[in-house]
Amino acid sequence: MLIPSLLVLVVTAASVVEAGPAASQCTTPLKPTANPNDPHWMQTIKRQGSSAYNPNPSTYKVYRNVKDYGAKGDGVTDDTVAINQAISDQNRCGIGCASSTRSPAIIFFPSGTYRVTGSIAPNGASGLHWQVAQATTLVNIVVDMSQDSNTNQAGMWMENGSGGFMSDLVFNGGKVGMSVGNQQFTVRNLKVNNARLGVEMNWNWGWTFQGFDFKNTTVGFQIAQGANSTAAQSAGSEVLLDGDVSDVQTFIKTSTPTTTSLAGSVLIDNVKFTNVGAGYVDGAGVTKLTGGSKTIRQWAEGNKYYGTVTTPTYILDNVNAPAKPSVLLDSSGKIFQRGRTDYADWAPDQFAHVRDSGAKGDGVTDDTKAIKAFIKQYAACKILYFDAGTYMVTDTIEFPSGSIVVGE
Repeated sequence: MLIPSLLVLVVTAASVVEAGPAASQCTTPLKPTANPNDPHWMQTIKRQGSSAYNPNPSTYKVYRNVKDYGAKGDGVTDDTVAINQAISDQNRCGIGCASSTRSPAIIFFPSGTYRVTGSIAPNGASGLHWQVAQATTLVNIVVDMSQDSNTNQAGMWMENGSGGFMSDLVFNGGKVGMSVGNQQFTVRNLKVNNARLGVEMNWNWGWTFQGFDFKNTTVGFQIAQGANSTAAQSAGSEVLLDGDVSDVQTFIKTSTPTTTSLAGSVLIDNVKFTNVGAGYVDGAGVTKLTGGSKTIRQWAEGNKYYGTVTTPTYILDNVNAPAKPSVLLDSSGKIFQRGRTDYADWAPDQFAHVRDSGAKGDGVTDDTKAIKAFIKQYAACKILYFDAGTYMVTDTIEFPSGSIVVGE
């Protein structure tokens, strides 16, 4: 679980500050050098990041390796307490805290299998309690739950917030993969296998799911709807793009009967059905989109606007969608996507630290000159690593083409 730390460039009144005289240290091109069996660079890189506005910035730990808190990752030891300690240590925002940006943290999990018997970030009965706001990310996580037919286990519980991005998540088994409510999120490459319910959408403003894969679930998406008023609408917008759905009894089930209007919307775009019982069933149990084995090119429920006409037309049907340019598609006909790299093939000594070049990141010192000198010295042969902090600058910071910049 990766929770990004804080890297803020604060721009104040403009003034021209020239970079220092440091010459480039580059003698060879930048290319990865880590060996296949080396630990990930995040596990061994020097740590000197801080949170400038934390009450105790000199002692606050931005980076937390769960094994430093006693987690084993051996698939046998119960690591629940250790993981939650890594998350909550030093009075981070948790139960009873509405929100805070002063205690950011990276919670790092070395490769392993972590057995948990309670909620992570405790406040519920789910594997992950992910009540978060902006600049939060979950990437590359597998949650294995009971496959008993009467299990009540949930992979993720999210009741509010304003996210956010998630990708490459797998939920195996359980009563529900994700039970969520949040203003907005983009979710890529979500997989749910052998769960009674894939995604329970309790409320939102707008969520996009791209590249999802549901197998052997009773219901794929269960969406809370409030019919025709914005105030009553629970889930505002669902965009379901480039999905594969197989051996699922009902792909979408809503909480209310369909009428002749809807304040929210549901859009299905390029979703492949294989042995699906029903595509869309409303709260009255009426099937509005049949299942089977086929590809849904585009189907929508909601308000459709035509040309310059300002009065919308309610639709609950297939949509004659425009063709997508081939340059936007991959070989399978899905919208091209590329995951964010984590530079796993790079070694710690290939990273240059901005703080080693004199930048303070304390939210007070003018770091413009130090950052410019840092870029000039290392841009062509090192990954430019900004240790966690708040960097005040008073002039435009320019990065040469091809620079690799990573924030802690």
